[in-house]
Amino acid sequence: MLYENEVLMLLIGIIVLIFALVYIKTLSSLPHWKYLFTSYIILVLAWTFTIAEGFIWPVLLDSLEHSFYALSSVLILLWIWKTTYTNPSPRKP
Repeated sequence: MLYENEVLMLLIGIIVLIFALVYIKTLSSLPHWKYLFTSYIILVLAWTFTIAEGFIWPVLLDSLEHSFYALSSVLILLWIWKTTYTNPSPRKP
């Protein structure tokens, strides 16, 4: 079954992805930006699986959708951790 909110979320996600690709040079100035960008791509794929499961392979695509949500969350966690974590400098005697 196809829900309007899922289709709208995918369309908005694709538009944001296009903007991210256009401004990739600016995005790449963020520290550890590849984790953030990969997380977003995986999130857009999860939204795509949400739509596709209404047409083909519902069990497989539903499993992939939720796995991709989890993977996207882990990548966001890694990005936040790597961005905010600072190595304490060794104490000078």
